[in-house]
Amino acid sequence: MVATLLAAGALLAAAAPASAHAVLLSSTPADGAVLRNAPSKVELHFSEHVTITLGSLRVVDANGHRVDLGNVRHGSATSDVAVDLRSNLPNGTYVVGWHVISADSHPVHGGFLFSIKSKTHVANGVVASLSSTGSSGWQWAKRVLIGIGYAGGLLAVGIAVFAAWLADADRRDGRAPADDGEPQRATASRTAWWRWTIVGGVGAVVALVLGVAADAAQATGLGLGAVFHRGVLGQVLGNGTGWTIVGVAAAAVLALLGQRGPLARTRRSRRASAAGAVLILAGGFMASGHTRTTSPAALVFVADGVHVGAATVWFGGLVALWLAVRTIHRAPATATAEDPLDGRHAVTAARLVGRFSKLAAWSVLALAAAGVTLAWTEVRAIRALTSTTYGWLVVAKAAALVAILCVAVYNRYALTPAVAARPDAPAGWSFLRRTLAAELVGIIAVLGVTAVLTDTIPARTAAGIGTVAARTAPFGDGSVQIIVDPARRGTNAVHFYVLDRYGAPFDKLTNVRVDFRLPAAQLGPIEREPFHAGPGHWQLVDDAMAVNGTWEVTVLAQPDAFHEWSATVTVPIQP
Repeated sequence: MVATLLAAGALLAAAAPASAHAVLLSSTPADGAVLRNAPSKVELHFSEHVTITLGSLRVVDANGHRVDLGNVRHGSATSDVAVDLRSNLPNGTYVVGWHVISADSHPVHGGFLFSIKSKTHVANGVVASLSSTGSSGWQWAKRVLIGIGYAGGLLAVGIAVFAAWLADADRRDGRAPADDGEPQRATASRTAWWRWTIVGGVGAVVALVLGVAADAAQATGLGLGAVFHRGVLGQVLGNGTGWTIVGVAAAAVLALLGQRGPLARTRRSRRASAAGAVLILAGGFMASGHTRTTSPAALVFVADGVHVGAATVWFGGLVALWLAVRTIHRAPATATAEDPLDGRHAVTAARLVGRFSKLAAWSVLALAAAGVTLAWTEVRAIRALTSTTYGWLVVAKAAALVAILCVAVYNRYALTPAVAARPDAPAGWSFLRRTLAAELVGIIAVLGVTAVLTDTIPARTAAGIGTVAARTAPFGDGSVQIIVDPARRGTNAVHFYVLDRYGAPFDKLTNVRVDFRLPAAQLGPIEREPFHAGPGHWQLVDDAMAVNGTWEVTVLAQPDAFHEWSATVTVPIQP
């Protein structure tokens, strides 16, 4: 349908420019304007709705120093984009750079100049500074904080699940032990679980809140101070991060109430609170990240929920079990019938290890199934797995999980039976503690990789699978952006956006043409002539790329009678 409409537009090109995607109609200040007074903001007006993010519109002075406040926002309509400028800007020339997503999902970008009272020379490298995504230090700080947030949430809720569903199994009645009117007298293990639930919940919320500041600093490129600029905080929280923080905090509170408080009085209430905490935590994590934009949505949400739930049971349970085993190792056996864990009896602990091993086995299976499903939705092809950063991170995560699984299988089928057979042997317990610690270290590493994945372009997008293919290459003194839609075998709409060294549309070209080649099949060159569709924009609707494979697309044009510019990019074409 899209190709048909574009073809119809090509037939009418002599009468009007194509309107397949957003075109910058005007700006305030205007391109090349020399102003008497410093403006308070820059505003762009596009031909249709555009999607923006923090950093979509940036303004720098002639030396490349940022002068905008980073609070990119829509104007009176979703086709308008604005950003505030610092007050009292000095005289001179300023460069504006923008990149937005059209309503048809095409990424488009450009730029222009304006001056205050007088023009000044623009230094080399200024345009490159406009495309900078900020300090990589802030990006890594954000990833570390996300990892801590994930680990803390899984820890807090997972311990509550372990305490309610496994540690309670030996209790003869469903009520919590009481002592002298106190609601609950915590045992040594339960006290440790309670403390680590607090540590996990508080740590997760604090890390995620700090991650918001790091996200604002990295996305705007303006440092931590950007979070206080008008509109910046709302945009960061508006991508689902705010709901994630609320969800993690609520899940942690419910996990705590299920261990001490009114919800801890009966086994049923403790288990209900733990199960509810898992659901809330899963919902909180799903509120942000790639899950929100990946299809098929129903499959992705179910798989992500199972993934979070299984990881919660496994990771939090491992910590709870490790704490229990450490407590048992340090204290004498004084078990009572009312609360076996209170006595830290080795036989009871051996049964506890066995129960967790069975639950962990099911958790690992669920985690693997959900993980494979999520990986498929974000990768979609083997070549995307091996040619993108996201794909290699998925491979690393899978390898780490296999290593952890090997340790878990050994614990389940070899070490745990040996410990249960000789519960009084200290060597077995010591080795069990070390293998549990190894599992925990491995899972923490996996969580670290997961945190990086949430901030990495999905493999299917990076490889151009199921999306438009967008490539940018040097072209003369400026650049050319080449977009192929839908990057599939057969008819494609091909767009060329030519920009000068300042990012402004460049129209002074003649004899514009494009060559298509498929080296693997020795096809080409297939030469076509695009039509002029707008300022600095040429368009072609053609079926030249009728075979699957990695095509070379070359744009050629003459800026004058004596020179020719060319740029070549590779575009993978799918069935």
